[in-house]
Amino acid sequence: MRPALLMLVAICATAADKPQIENAKVETHAFSGSLAAQLKGLGGGPLWAGYAEPMVPGRGDMCWQDGNGDWEPHHADGVPVRLEGPTTMVVLLRVENGSVERLKVTSADCRLDGGGLPFHWIDNVPASASAEWLGSQANATTGQTDRWVYPLSLQAGSEAARELKSLATAGKTEHIRQQAVLFLSSSKAPGSMDTVLEVARKDASPKVRGRALFWIARKVDPARAESELRRAIKEDAEKSVRDQAVSALRDIPEGRGIPALIEMARREPDATLRKRAMTALEQSKDPRALEFFAEVLKN
Repeated sequence: MRPALLMLVAICATAADKPQIENAKVETHAFSGSLAAQLKGLGGGPLWAGYAEPMVPGRGDMCWQDGNGDWEPHHADGVPVRLEGPTTMVVLLRVENGSVERLKVTSADCRLDGGGLPFHWIDNVPASASAEWLGSQANATTGQTDRWVYPLSLQAGSEAARELKSLATAGKTEHIRQQAVLFLSSSKAPGSMDTVLEVARKDASPKVRGRALFWIARKVDPARAESELRRAIKEDAEKSVRDQAVSALRDIPEGRGIPALIEMARREPDATLRKRAMTALEQSKDPRALEFFAEVLKN
């Protein structure tokens, strides 16, 4: 999206009216201070709170599923189905006993039912305040961290991208870092895959490094992906990561990793890696792999 258009989307998101909310006593508040302090000031609940942020382009319609898993349209009155996807996301937070116990993400196009609870709409939340709060919640949560990382992947702008990169490289748990790597691998924000490459090389966890390699094989330019996987096979100290790197060669688009696997199957001195390369070739169903196995059987 062109910078001028992205700026217009951001302006529209912050100035837009709140979504259509039914069955709730709605109060509107101007943003002040921080999201953490403002949510705390709303009371112990139960209640709902919400705010809007500009949304990355190209996402599908978000108004087709209700809270019970039923698939039917729930658009606000007069809102069309946007063929290019919504431009504004709405973050919905259910507060009970003084803490956020549920988070939902929808779009400003949807019609919402508040279930008879108070609903507090917070106007004009800065992108930086949203990104910072979501990132802090992810790091402070022991379970279900996905729910905090996912909205960051939907929020447009450099603030959310920067927070997502921070979670990928410095998130407190393996799971947070793996989730951040997952969403970065699909992000169009500048430098996203550079961060994934950094994680593959430097993360302390073999699980996280291996997961980063999984996405590098699928999302990075094939030549660069092969180079990075070869580096991991040669240099990574953890056997499980080296094994994953060998297997990931199979998944480089256009079969670009098949010659490297054949080379490993022929000449790799490590018997375990050589066997892993053979398995990856067998699973690839690539004609070059079949020719290689025919040659092995012949000799």
